[in-house]
Amino acid sequence: MLTITLLGTAATMPLPDRALTAAVAECGGHSLLFDCGEGTQTVARRAGVNLMKMDAVCLTHYHGDHILGLPGLLQTLASLNRTAPLTIYGPPGQESIAAAIMALAGPLPYPVAWKIAEGTCKEAGLTVTPFPLKHRVPCCGYRLHLPRAGRFDAARAKAAGIPLEYWRVLQAGQSIGGFAPGDVLGPPRRGLTVVYATDTRPCPAVLEAARLAPSACNAQPYHFTVC
Repeated sequence: MLTITLLGTAATMPLPDRALTAAVAECGGHSLLFDCGEGTQTVARRAGVNLMKMDAVCLTHYHGDHILGLPGLLQTLASLNRTAPLTIYGPPGQESIAAAIMALAGPLPYPVAWKIAEGTCKEAGLTVTPFPLKHRVPCCGYRLHLPRAGRFDAARAKAAGIPLEYWRVLQAGQSIGGFAPGDVLGPPRRGLTVVYATDTRPCPAVLEAARLAPSACNAQPYHFTVC
């Protein structure tokens, strides 16, 4: 299951019923937070999104309406006794911003690593690829891809005499008891693709990143929430 929750879609000024920019992608018990405007924690709680599960924060750029919720969120994670490391990705020019946010957050009981968003990485079970946007400051969007294994063939599993308790493990792509996933899975299916892009003028990079994304909207399992 891949769940996308838009926590905020307002720009510059938060509104009573619309928070500033933030979104969460949840997959397999892990999550990624995209941007963190004012009010992100409040809307996340109202939406039932647990930000303690996030593995990383992906910032599109460093304007205040996209990052001013971050110091408070880092403090909240500390008060909830988080110990797992947190990575914060963003475009170039993050040094002074990182220093200011970390100073506002104060000492934290978990490590925070700031990294330039470049190249493809794996986070929360997703393949994350940043791409450049056209804004007044360095800005990037993110393309998320969730690969999907082939369909499980119960008839093949029964014919091969594979014990029922092995089925779930094989379906998850792991070998067990001398059996391999290829013994019971069909060819890989088209994965799910989601593109997150915010402040930008029209640019070819957005079109290229989103080229395969519409297919995700018609594929299962997939869920989309706007709060």
